[in-house]
Amino acid sequence: MTRRPLHALVLPTLAVAISGGLSVNANVPRPWSPFGLLAVIPPMLLPWPATSPAGAQLAGSITSALTVALAFVAWSYPRVRTEHIPRSSLVAFTLLGLADAYWLAGGWSYGVDYQGRMHTLIVVGYNVFAVLASVGLFLWNRRAPSAVSNLAFHMICFVALGFCAFPWLGELI
Repeated sequence: MTRRPLHALVLPTLAVAISGGLSVNANVPRPWSPFGLLAVIPPMLLPWPATSPAGAQLAGSITSALTVALAFVAWSYPRVRTEHIPRSSLVAFTLLGLADAYWLAGGWSYGVDYQGRMHTLIVVGYNVFAVLASVGLFLWNRRAPSAVSNLAFHMICFVALGFCAFPWLGELI
């Protein structure tokens, strides 16, 4: 087991943080801001002072970015120390992928009714792309194990979790 320095996670963590911040960048779900569940819940739990809508939106984006980035570092740092993708990551992301597929199937009609067919198709397309990219990185890692493919697999999975997995499909609160 090789020891990867923490600074090797800086750029992937920035990518994950940006995806989490962009997920809630608009004030309502949009194709460029699908309100992924991991990015939506933290800002909803914090008591925000009465500020301007732009200030609350910025604070929500920053909170989401930090939450998704911290989750990425906490999960990935111990798991990217080897060249092989750990079984725990494979099992966790497979279960999350299945749960996301169930979420998308259950929310399809609500998404079409409230956000529109095009928005719903785009968000489902993001999720399909993320799954295909994750599977491709997993297969690449199994064929030629490397620390880069292991880290890329974890980064893509967390970008998807922060940006588009479990999107808000339906009526707004």
